[in-house]
Amino acid sequence: SSSSSSSSSSSPSPTDGAAAGGEGTKDAYGRFADRVADAPEFAVGEDPLLPTIETIVRAADMRKASDIFATRVTKLTTAMEFLVVMAGNSRPQNQAIAFHVRERMREEHGREGEQQGTADSGWILLDFGDVLVNIMTPKSRAYYRLEKKWEAGDEVDVSPWVTPDGPEGGGFSLGALGDAAEGAGEDEEDPFWS
Repeated sequence: SSSSSSSSSSSPSPTDGAAAGGEGTKDAYGRFADRVADAPEFAVGEDPLLPTIETIVRAADMRKASDIFATRVTKLTTAMEFLVVMAGNSRPQNQAIAFHVRERMREEHGREGEQQGTADSGWILLDFGDVLVNIMTPKSRAYYRLEKKWEAGDEVDVSPWVTPDGPEGGGFSLGALGDAAEGAGEDEEDPFWS
């Protein structure tokens, strides 16, 4: 996982720009642009983190997560390398998905993820540092449309790792979320669980 330090001062550090033999100072955007420029040049299918993504997808699929989407976002952000999004249809199911993903990651990769959010909130985030896993209700997923926000990433073909849903197979489509979004928030106490 990459970490960045933040400073309350806007002064450049001695390691930036001219002091490091460069051409003047670099602002935070310049450092970000350099990090993004250093993003992997290899195809997403050759990424060394792919076995981790496979573990997450297979674990979620074992607990019947639907519409699983994964994308590599290294060219877009330094905060993470992969984003995984999925839906569950009940509080117990979403909690089971989160538990099983964390358990498989611990067993297969020795990695502990931090959980933020609960099944009651409609959105559970599992943070593994370089991989963020979002377990959402269909309505919250349709509302936030994370796949749309990260569409410039390198999408991972998860179809070999999931059980097909019905005769068409288990592909993900943003259009399928439109139906789930209809009625979200209409006179409901909790708009993401109905």
